Parts: sequence; structure tokens; C-alpha cells
Amino acid sequence: MSSVPSAAYELMRRQHGVIARAQLLELGLSSRQLEHLAVRGELRSLIRGAAISPSVEVTETARCAALCLVRERIAIAGPTAGRLWGLRRLLGDMRIHSIARRHWHIANVPWCVPCRTEAMRDSDRVHRPDGITVTSLARTVLDVSRFGRRLEGSAAGIPAAVVPAVAGRSAAVGAGLSCCGASC
Repeated sequence: MSSVPSAAYELMRRQHGVIARAQLLELGLSSRQLEHLAVRGELRSLIRGAAISPSVEVTETARCAALCLVRERIAIAGPTAGRLWGLRRLLGDMRIHSIARRHWHIANVPWCVPCRTEAMRDSDRVHRPDGITVTSLARTVLDVSRFGRRLEGSAAGIPAAVVPAVAGRSAAVGAGLSCCGASC
């Protein structure tokens, strides 16, 4: 019988099979109980501070959720955010692109591409119910456009209705707006 509380399973169901250590502690588990769950294989460590159910495949969205649950002030950005928004023809490079202000800590894992910027507004972040914080669609389109030729046909994947909304932000690029695809 599992010693993982049913409330934890409900959180994992909503968060792509991922749960943060802080969430498990809030549910009343002790650090020692968390160690036992890991030893018994009831939870697998995904990154420091987040675990995944052993019955769940480690997907891009699971890694995004883990990163956002552990580092609440970051946002998924660039081509990763574009794929989450459903933009087409963005190459899947198996890395998670993230963005945060310069002084915020971003997880140090090999599959994370961190970018730091001072041009990160609250309106640039969208909090999804699955625990993932992603850059707004307008910010994502702007960031993806800065990847240039490194993304196969990226302009074709940008919905025509979004382009006018982003055009007004082009001046922000010159003012230091950076993304994880450009030289940050």
C-alpha cells in the first residue's frame, strides 16, 4: 500500500505527474517520510525539490512543471513556451528554456537553458492551472522571433492575429528586452 496521501496524487494528476517537496511537506509528510518514499520507489527525483510519480513518463511538460514548482519566479520562455502555446514548427531540442530577472536563481540542471533579464514584467507571465508559468503569448512570439534561422520556419508558426499585437513591442527589444534565444 502506498503511503503517498491521496491529496498528493490529486496534485500530481493536475501537474503532469510532478509534485514539489514543499507541497508534500504542506500535506503533512516529514523529510524522513519523503526519503522513505524515494527509497521505496514511490516517488522519483526529477530535480532538486521536485519529484515525479514512477508511473508517469518524464515529458517536456513534466519538466516544465517541476522547474516552475521549484522556482516560482521563473517562467518558461522561448521555443519551449512556443510549443506550450501551440505554435507550430518549433524544433524540440529536449531542453527547457526559462527566463527570470537577473538576481533570481534558476535551477542548475543540464536540460534547462536559463536566461536572465531586467525586462521581465508581471504581465509577461501567465500562471497555468497545471503549475507551469509561461511567458505571455505576445512575449513568447517576440522571444521566438529573435531566434531567427535557428528555428525551422518559425514565422510560419506565428498566428497572423498575434503579429499586430506584438509589433507595438518591437521598441522594447532595443530597450534591453532579452530572451533565452538571443545573447542575454
